[in-house]
This record gives sequence, C-alpha cells and structure tokens, in this order.
Amino acid sequence: MLDEIRSTFAKFEQATEHPRKIEHFRRALGKINSFSNTKPKPAEKEIVKNIKLTYTRKLLEQIDPDSGMEFPDDNWADYLKILLIDCKPEVERLTADHPRLLHNLEIFKESVKEDLNTLIDLLEQ
Repeated sequence: MLDEIRSTFAKFEQATEHPRKIEHFRRALGKINSFSNTKPKPAEKEIVKNIKLTYTRKLLEQIDPDSGMEFPDDNWADYLKILLIDCKPEVERLTADHPRLLHNLEIFKESVKEDLNTLIDLLEQ
C-alpha cells in the first residue's frame, strides 16, 4: 500500500493539467485514509505521515506566485480545499517552519478571494 500511495503522489507531481493534479492528490489522500484504517505499525504510520508532508510541501511550492502557474476558475476551490481542509495540519506545520511557503499560501488565498466572495454571495441568495 505504501508503494501505491507514493506512486499516486508521483502522478500528482508529474501531471501538468490541474484536474489531473487534483485527481491524483485526492486519490493519494484516499489511499492514506484507507491505509490508516488497516491499523498500520507505528513505523508505517510515520512513513505515511512523512509522505503526506512531503507532497503537501510540493503542492505549496507549486502554488508559488512567481512560478506563473495560473488556476482556472474551476480548479482554485479544489486546491483551497486540499490546502485548508484535507491537509490542514501539514500546511500549518510547513507554513510555520517555512516563510516562503506561507507567502505562497497567502498570495494564493488572496488571488482567489474575490471568486470565493462571489461564491459566498451566491450561496446566501
């Protein structure tokens, strides 16, 4: 199962289109959840924790505003959910330890704020 998790995260890293990146990241998270339900050994838990942390870091690095990476209207919410909900503990740890990753996250959140506010307004109607 560890190899499947690594392989799925590797597909995330190799993907160039946002929908594919999101799909692979989510699949990897699903595999982590399934693996966690199998009562893994402490060493295996630590490996999975480190894998998730590593790929969360890679995601935060990829949203670097200087990279020129753009987020189409239909993908930013998926990234936001992954970063702020699915991987919240990892993001908090990484951004506390690495100011550049915090900067990337803040710029990303700011860049989608208008779209998010529009969505909230629509939900409140």
